[in-house]
Formats: sequence, structure tokens, C-alpha cells
Amino acid sequence: MKKFIADWKNPALLGAGIVVVLLLVLLFVERARSMNARLATVGDTIITRQSVLDEFKRQGGDDTVFNMVIGALFASYGKTEKVTASAGEIGQFEKVSAVLAAATGKSLNESVVAQGLTMAQWRQYYADQIVHIKLVVPEKDIQAYLKQFPERGQFPYTIPAWYRYRRFVILEKKDADKAYGLLQKPDGVAATAALSLPNAQSDTIRYFIRGTAENDLPQVLAQLPTIKAGQISKPFQVEVPQGPKLWVIVQMLEYIPQEQPTLENRGMLIGQKMMGDQAFGMVYRQREQDIITKAFQKIDVTFSPGISEFKQAFDELTKLKNQSIYVPPATGSPVPGLPGAGPSGGGLIPQSAPPAPGGQ
Repeated sequence: MKKFIADWKNPALLGAGIVVVLLLVLLFVERARSMNARLATVGDTIITRQSVLDEFKRQGGDDTVFNMVIGALFASYGKTEKVTASAGEIGQFEKVSAVLAAATGKSLNESVVAQGLTMAQWRQYYADQIVHIKLVVPEKDIQAYLKQFPERGQFPYTIPAWYRYRRFVILEKKDADKAYGLLQKPDGVAATAALSLPNAQSDTIRYFIRGTAENDLPQVLAQLPTIKAGQISKPFQVEVPQGPKLWVIVQMLEYIPQEQPTLENRGMLIGQKMMGDQAFGMVYRQREQDIITKAFQKIDVTFSPGISEFKQAFDELTKLKNQSIYVPPATGSPVPGLPGAGPSGGGLIPQSAPPAPGGQ
């Protein structure tokens, strides 16, 4: 003890200790200042980083953190098992999502941006989902499901024919002929702006999906199947109810014919559906639990000490990790045949299935 006290009388050691204490104090003060930093002031209401974090937590922040960790766990485990998502498999979700976006009058990119994502982030999300599906749902199960397709054949498994096109509505025949000539040129769309278009919406991109509510003149929709992708129709005349006869030109940007489901073009979508299907759900929830147990045994998962903002999430994750890694001792009599006899050891599967990443 005397030596310890003597050492601390050393000016160098004492100075170093003071520096460490000051650094810790500064870190604490900086963290407090950062969390209380103002993001906005509205009248006499101050919105800080801490208040935003508290609101996020109140609206299910713990669940979000939990799902993000479990999602990352599945993605990492997929790498160890060499399970990947191909471009074609991601394309299954892209095609269906594009049709669904078109039904609202948007492109897929516009729909993705509206969600606050880039296309790269969107594709990575579905790549992780596909790995999750492949780990949980065997291909043979999807094939068996496909054989029952006549009873289950509903969108998005059968994609209806859909069209993405630009429509020009023009008052005069001479202007329509001029527009048709201009549209053959690379900058033709911009060049038509000076023509007498009846309304500002006539040259915007439009969508039509077979089987959905009609959003264009019947005469225009009837022409769509006759125009190939990349083609521009010759001017044709249409009649507007209680209005003048008009001339219309259609520039077909993209056409996707109706598609029946196969393992190659819908397999991952069907697998996703099966994971949430009441008839299969319990089986796949159990498989998810088994995979989580194996993943915690193979993947290094650490939680930062002192995290208190999402304590509930980290407590549940820590419990899952401990259940997966630490094998409980055998219970019952060690003598086979006696009541209570059991195997020596064995893994402990978590008792409550966590929600699957992405809300599947």
C-alpha cells in the first residue's frame, strides 16, 4: 500500500491519471451535449436528438433494433453456408414491385425513392430477404406448392400484362403529323412541347395494367396491344365524350406480357408467402429458431456495453444468444430406462420466435 501511495506521488503518474479523468469527463459532457443538440425549434418547443430517439423508441424502436440484428444474423449465417441471392431472384421482386408501383402511376425507382431508399439499398434489402427464405424454406416445398397453383393462382404470382407508355393528345391533324415526325428524332419529346396539346398531362408517362381500373380513353387502351416496346404509333383519332375529336400518338416505353409462375420466375415470392402462410407458418417459425441457434454458435455477435436506449431489445437478444451458445446439462436420471432419463446434453431452442426481418 505504501508503494502504491508513493507511486501516485510521482508527478508523471499523477498527471496521467488527471488526464484520464478529464478525458472521461469530457466524453460524458460531449455525449450529453450531442444528445441534447437542437434539431429544430418550433415556437417554444425544442426538438433534440434525444427527443427524436425517445419517440423512435416509443414507436417500436426496440422491435426495429431486434429485427435489424436478427436480419444481420441471417445474412451473416447465409455467407457461412454459401447461400446467396442471384440477380434473377432479386428480379422477381423487382418485376412485381414495378407492377404494383405502376398501379399507382409511378415507376419502381420513384416508388423506392419515396420510401427514402436508393435502388442499391432496396436491392440489398431483398437480397437479404432471399437468403432468409432460402435458409428457411426448402426448394422442394416451393415445388410442391406450385403444383397446387390452380387453387392459389392470384396476383402477384400471375403477373398481368402491363404497359408503360407516353401519350400525346393533339387537337389538329397537321400538328399530329408533325409530332409523329418529330418523335422519330432523339429529342423529339421535347420538340413537341410547342405543339397545340390540349392539356399539360397529355405527354406524361402513363401505365395500364390489364385487369385494373381503366385510366385512359378506351380507344387508346385498345391500341396498346398493337404497339411493341420502343415503337411509336401513327396518329389515330379518338372521340371524347361531349368533346371534340382528338388525335393521339402513343410512344410505347415498356410492355410486359402476362406471366404464369414457375420456380425460376416466382420461387422466392412463393417462398416468402409460405413463411407467412398459416398452414406452414409454425413449421418455418421452428426452422427460423433452429437457424438462429446455429447462427449464434457460428457468428461472432457482440453488444456494446452500457447501451441503455434499447435495453429491452438487447436483453432479448442476449437471452437468445446465451440459450444458443450455452448447452444446458442433462436432466433426469443418468440411467436409461428410469423415469426422467434423458439424453446427455442437447441444444436449447429459444422458446419465443422473434419476428422475421422485414415483417415476413
